[in-house]
Amino acid sequence: MAWQVEATWWAGLLAWLAVTAATLLAVSALATAPRVGVELQALLLDAAFAAGEVSVPAAAPAEAAYEGSGPFELWPGTGVTVAEEELANLSAAEARARLANAFADRRLADGAGWTASLADPGLAADLDMLERAVLHPLAEAELGRALLRLGLDNGTRLADWPTQAANAPGEPVQPIVGVFVRLPVELVQGADPRRIGERVVAGLATLLAEGGAEAARAAMANAQLLAALEAALAGPVWQAWRAAFSAAWVPRDDALERRLTEAQDVLAGVGVEEDPLADAWIGADLEGASPEEARERTLAALAERAYRGGSDTLQGVLATPEARARTAAAAPWIDAIGARAHQRYTLWAWVSGVVALLLLAIVALLQQGRWRVLAPGVLLLAAGGPWLWLWWSWSARADGVAAAAEAIPASAVALGLPAAARAWSAHLLAASADVAAGAVVWPPAAVAGAGAALLALTLLAALGAWLRPPKRGRF
Repeated sequence: MAWQVEATWWAGLLAWLAVTAATLLAVSALATAPRVGVELQALLLDAAFAAGEVSVPAAAPAEAAYEGSGPFELWPGTGVTVAEEELANLSAAEARARLANAFADRRLADGAGWTASLADPGLAADLDMLERAVLHPLAEAELGRALLRLGLDNGTRLADWPTQAANAPGEPVQPIVGVFVRLPVELVQGADPRRIGERVVAGLATLLAEGGAEAARAAMANAQLLAALEAALAGPVWQAWRAAFSAAWVPRDDALERRLTEAQDVLAGVGVEEDPLADAWIGADLEGASPEEARERTLAALAERAYRGGSDTLQGVLATPEARARTAAAAPWIDAIGARAHQRYTLWAWVSGVVALLLLAIVALLQQGRWRVLAPGVLLLAAGGPWLWLWWSWSARADGVAAAAEAIPASAVALGLPAAARAWSAHLLAASADVAAGAVVWPPAAVAGAGAALLALTLLAALGAWLRPPKRGRF
């Protein structure tokens, strides 16, 4: 019927458009995923800040660590401060000691998760590792030294745990009188009194790790053992933790000393020299770096900021009008491969994919016989095939110019506009293919592959029908 033919053509055209849109949006989403997107941002900024020599885009100077009045925070996000009158004569060693004291107090009071209050994720991760590897074993050792000698090692405080086990089969038992630490029966049965005491101390150390000092105190019902616990927590445990925190801080001593010196200079009225590369999110990484290394590291930091915040955020961290003008010229491209664009591409890729599947189903339902499979296959191959061929051409051409594009090309001033355009085209082609080609090939390959599979299925069905012998009539 005429309406069916017309409906088929319109459904096929819309299906092809929807599949093509879904393919391109999926390619865009993969090309702007966090890892690939940041690398493409770095490549784009590499071109935006191209010059006749190795140059570094100047970042805005970091804000001063101290404004010159009021308490001074020893390390950002820790909440550990010193009064203004103490700051002038405070040494880096004393500052580290104060941080270690504060951390030991917090660890004792708060238990598990105490590092969540720290604003520095690197510091929090280091201290979480310190908790697992050092703090917990130290606490268990000091608690054992304080409590085992008070009857936990010789059986004089053993409870009637066999009766407990008989009355509540399968339930943990409390093996020590006056210590509310329960253990599985298999950890108690057959163990000598000292081993039982050690396992109870280990359980007490776990309570301390999870709930802090209050949780450990709540497990003690014996006055003598509680007094020994209090003395251990206030003395050996706290001291051991303090020493561990102080030792863990040593790798940050130089940064702490620089921060402290800057604050003391501000307090004394001495002007702090502004370093255009000392941005807060670049830190001390550029110290001692060659110009080439400084450029690479700065571009990596700028690329991260551009990907997460877009061109507007990037403008705010550049120090010179020239740098801001260059990023303004590249702003559409920066925003097109940023994190917000990635979210949009992903959302619309799914929407387009659902619409495409519905339209392909309509096309299949409007056909008869083998055309039900053939028509969607042709549409899928027509939507994915050209982009797969373009990807192959892009990758092949990039491989051919990769060797010539390893170095950053000179500027148009040095090469002249036509030569610079050719050099930068080769450089960007090879670099972008190296970064993104492996990620963006999958959508067109999947679409074209699905179309080819449907065509192959149709061909096999036709071949099978042709080879099948004709039915014989009945006699």
